[in-house]
Amino acid sequence: MKPIINRKPFAFIIPIIFFFSFAHAQIVYSDVEPDSTVRCGSAFCYKTFNLDLNNDSINDFVFQTETGSGTLLCGDCGRGNTHSVIVSPTNGSQILVSPTNGGEILKGTYPIALDSLAVIDSSDKKWSSLSDQRLGYVLYCYACGLRPPLLGNWINKTDKYLGFKLITGADIYYG
Repeated sequence: MKPIINRKPFAFIIPIIFFFSFAHAQIVYSDVEPDSTVRCGSAFCYKTFNLDLNNDSINDFVFQTETGSGTLLCGDCGRGNTHSVIVSPTNGSQILVSPTNGGEILKGTYPIALDSLAVIDSSDKKWSSLSDQRLGYVLYCYACGLRPPLLGNWINKTDKYLGFKLITGADIYYG
């Protein structure tokens, strides 16, 4: 006589095994509609945009755009305008940055502009929790038209991603 096997438990167990073998803690990207746009059009402007990634009412990253006027770096050319977009992580969170700085013109950390399929994880990449990380910086001097190199990895880029390392308590999330 053949033993009788009840197949009902297997119908439940097999899908559970597949679920747990493919379940990973990941951040899912969502396109927010409508997009948020922050612009500075005047000679002196400072605007911020606060980003709360995990919807806990705590700002995880602060983006700011600045436009200023002055003689900084223009030397004998007189006055000029500066335009910059900066991001600052908060509460110990970090941003994926390039290993180089702005050279002698403007030192600092420069976040990487990632492609859509780039892997963002804890591997051998450089993460920074410093404030005022420059996505882009432009200086234009009026009198002589001097325009130093555009600084930052985000100048003239579209459809790129910023690497975030969100730290909430003992948990770390990458995205």
